[in-house]
Amino acid sequence: MTLATPPAAMANWPGGNGDPAGWPLLCVWGDALDKGDDLAEFAIDFLLSGRGSARALTRELAIRWPNHPALEFVLVLSLAANGIESTLSGEQADRLAHETWQMAALLGVDLYDAQALGLPHRSGADLLRYWQTHDGFFLNG
Repeated sequence: MTLATPPAAMANWPGGNGDPAGWPLLCVWGDALDKGDDLAEFAIDFLLSGRGSARALTRELAIRWPNHPALEFVLVLSLAANGIESTLSGEQADRLAHETWQMAALLGVDLYDAQALGLPHRSGADLLRYWQTHDGFFLNG
């Protein structure tokens, strides 16, 4: 298990008191966080700060990191969902973690579909092209 310092957005989260010393550590299973550390931190901050939904986060990952492996975004969404789920409690945290897990699964389905259609599916840019021509779910939400 890897422990990460919570993003500044936790000051606004219910139960966050603005004092980083009082915040819980976000727990993320495995060493996967080391590889996607910046992306995972971005994802958790994006979700906890209220900048957008898990669906919007998925789109934002592909836009900001078009050269990153698309499958890494599935990992990042999973890390964010797991971190929120295992660290925070309450209805809002449960809903956010559930939605983030759903987006990770739907992104995996899109990658499988692109592969099955013989389309490029390796990068964020490939995902954006796939969404523009085949499935606008992540672009329209």
